[in-house]
Amino acid sequence: MVICCAAIYAVEHEVNEAFATPFDALWWGIVTLSTVGYGDVYPITDEGRIAASALMLLGIGLFSAVTAIVTSFVLSRPGAVDADPIATIERLAGLARDGAITATEYESKRVELLARI
Repeated sequence: MVICCAAIYAVEHEVNEAFATPFDALWWGIVTLSTVGYGDVYPITDEGRIAASALMLLGIGLFSAVTAIVTSFVLSRPGAVDADPIATIERLAGLARDGAITATEYESKRVELLARI
């Protein structure tokens, strides 16, 4: 992000009043990387658009990677769903008794979990 912000400031600050200061470029970088994209600051030169495209792709990849890492951590920790099929069946039975899931959902998942044992 820092490289893209520096590049965008270098190519845009003389031709684009939205990039008047390095802070403006940093603001643009954070907004772009986070995929918020307010639209208040945007590049107008071809070089600036190339830097923006790179940062957009990095932002999408970064958030995908973070989501994958968090999901992997949650599912691999002790006590995660399906870590112990019998315990999961027992939890599902409780959910079915409480009406949180239907009997059909419970039975379908129970059969799936029993097949793993």
